[in-house]
Amino acid sequence: VVSTQSTGINYFFIMNLSQRGYTGKLRVDHDKKLLEMQLNVDTSGASQDTHDVRSLSGGERSFSTVCFICSLWNLMESPFRCLDEFDVFMDLMNRKVAMKLLVEHAVQNQQLRQYILFTPQDMSHFNKKFKNMKIMQLEAPERNDDE
Repeated sequence: VVSTQSTGINYFFIMNLSQRGYTGKLRVDHDKKLLEMQLNVDTSGASQDTHDVRSLSGGERSFSTVCFICSLWNLMESPFRCLDEFDVFMDLMNRKVAMKLLVEHAVQNQQLRQYILFTPQDMSHFNKKFKNMKIMQLEAPERNDDE
């Protein structure tokens, strides 16, 4: 069962990365309790090298983390899925693809689960596209600049 789950997580991880044109893989060593993530973020196809996550930019690392989390969500049962400020370090392109990935994942599973995504970004454009989505936007906090 554990091997099947590892294979499933790796499969969904690869599929999620492909939404951005990235390639990669997860290697799980259950005996050593080790998870290794390798990525190739070169979308031009010029490089076949995979890189350790520590060498990625903040946006690339955040996007690959969203891909990994979505991969885990595909294999676990929970009525709630929450992410907080997952897109803070993402550039515009990674943010756009990550939000699309998360929203589509939520729409596909809306009968079984409730998704709560916290982001400082404007998400009002998703209201027009997905009817069953409720977006709540909080007022910007008042800041006292005198202090």
